[in-house]
Amino acid sequence: MRIAIDIHSTPQLIFRHLNEESLVPQWMDGLQRVEFEGGKKGRLPGARFRYVVRQLGQTLLLDGTILRFRPDEHLAVRLTTRQFSIDADFTLEIAKSVPSAPPQNGPEQTRLIYSAELNEQSSLPRLLATPFYAFLRNMTQSQLKRLKQVCEHHQSSVATSAEVSKAPTW
Repeated sequence: MRIAIDIHSTPQLIFRHLNEESLVPQWMDGLQRVEFEGGKKGRLPGARFRYVVRQLGQTLLLDGTILRFRPDEHLAVRLTTRQFSIDADFTLEIAKSVPSAPPQNGPEQTRLIYSAELNEQSSLPRLLATPFYAFLRNMTQSQLKRLKQVCEHHQSSVATSAEVSKAPTW
């Protein structure tokens, strides 16, 4: 699966929302909490964590491993359950020319490219592969749209605050 989405925000802000456990629940539906192995919040490849997610009335534990980590550019993780694992890759790049880009003085346009590969651990996902892939794609698209909304709202709040602080006082 590959999804690209353009976000009117900086790569730094988007990466923070992808990476910081206090910000991820703002866009990842159902995320209850993030636990780091040994309580350490490591960001190096090999660091392990767990997502506790509530979806469709069920609690799902996703054991995660950071595969690649380049601040403001690239984050890759492997999320594993007993039934499947997903290698999820988030790449950020400055969008070149986008027709819907904001005016020159607006926030920059960043393209988020998400790709994921599903690896089945049991026969159950194979039996339900088509509906499961469709569900996963729809859920991911919804979450990335939410990430876009959250980052653009935050970016516009930051821009408005900066404009107010520059305003002359009479």
